Amino acid sequence: MAKKKVYAATPESLKQLLADVLEQLDAGGSDQIAVFSYGDRLVLERAVLVSGERRSLRDDDFVLRVESCLATRLATQKPLSAQDVARDLDISTTTLHRFLRREGVTFFMVLDGLRRRIALQLFAQSGRKPTSKQLMSRLGYKDRSACFKALRRWGFI
Repeated sequence: MAKKKVYAATPESLKQLLADVLEQLDAGGSDQIAVFSYGDRLVLERAVLVSGERRSLRDDDFVLRVESCLATRLATQKPLSAQDVARDLDISTTTLHRFLRREGVTFFMVLDGLRRRIALQLFAQSGRKPTSKQLMSRLGYKDRSACFKALRRWGFI
């Protein structure tokens, strides 16, 4: 597989994803096949695992850098706009969007995937559901209805 492939979360696309994974397994090789989720997209790529973390065979782990920046901003409750993230990465907003598009994702997909993983951790940590204030604070939502729409989209409520 020369480059990563992006699949929509539809039954037809998932069948194609499985067929591609089986094809890669039949082909063998020393690389591992990795499937990652960004929002409503699945990304298939060859990857190697380094210290328990996925590392793309490509030199550029740009999506991981964006996720790391977003995670830091979420933890410190700073704004989560593409402009602010681009400034943190010392690039223009246009370049940020272009690099993400080249990786097959959008800024919203990266942010949504990160928020979903954090929500999953919050629900798994305690025996009871976190409060709406805790969810809104940790996920970076200022509007309660936007937070609950996201939780519904992710299947938590």
